Amino acid sequence: MVFSSTNKALPGLRAFVATVALGLGVGVSGAAASPGPARGDINGDGSFNVMDVNCLVLAILNPSTPPTCLANEVVGDVNCDAASNIIDVGNVVHLSMAGLPPANDVDGNAVHDTCDALDLEATSGIGVSCESCSLKLERVITSSVGGEVTGVEIDIIHQPFSEDPLYLPRLSDLRVHVNQNVTLVEAVRGAALVEAGKVLFVDPVSGDPWKVLPASTGEKNYQFLLYSLASNQRIGSGSLLRLRFTMQVSEPVEFNLVKRSGTFSPLEADQALNSQSNNYDAALVIDHE
Repeated sequence: MVFSSTNKALPGLRAFVATVALGLGVGVSGAAASPGPARGDINGDGSFNVMDVNCLVLAILNPSTPPTCLANEVVGDVNCDAASNIIDVGNVVHLSMAGLPPANDVDGNAVHDTCDALDLEATSGIGVSCESCSLKLERVITSSVGGEVTGVEIDIIHQPFSEDPLYLPRLSDLRVHVNQNVTLVEAVRGAALVEAGKVLFVDPVSGDPWKVLPASTGEKNYQFLLYSLASNQRIGSGSLLRLRFTMQVSEPVEFNLVKRSGTFSPLEADQALNSQSNNYDAALVIDHE
């Protein structure tokens, strides 16, 4: 998720928030958010209010250090354009008051029409690359338009065989291979990564929190470096990353983690991963049905 702001925009943004706070009053709730939390429920408390506006503004003003009030890195993208910015702040203000304008929410379900148009179908638990592996890919959402699969969201799950800190990683260099020419559009930190205080290294060339590595024609290889200069905490069990891909292919798409030494650090964690998780590079297949 990209939180964007410019220096020129900051004074106006702060003034805008001050005006909103005066108009709404802290603690005044709007329409209830759906479980998840919903896009726009920035602090994940189950309602839309001025606290969400304040939290999103903090996230935009401090993109390198997300505030603790931020529920996750998706909730601020209210209009599903893969970025959080002043437009999303305005949308959260609307949600806190009378709901999104009808022009952006025709059916009045408190979800931006751009998001509705993706026709997201929840498929939690339907696909997993390897049930017994300590690293695995899990399909959580497929996106379809007119019955055609156009995208998928995949979690990278860390489920260590032992919670002994000796075998838990402090750093990770994850590689994901895709056998089709799909496009990665978003990488969001999962709960395990956030809890450990880790971040994604941003490629200075592309500005993306991943690096595209050389691959065979018609395929893709992605690299994700999970690290922290401030936290030495070990990464425990849970979701490491959620990846969102778009696709325009007719054949089944295979996603797999690349099995290699150096995936985890320190060495003991990497050795445990590669000696015990023999099939963590098994493919997660997304079929066009």
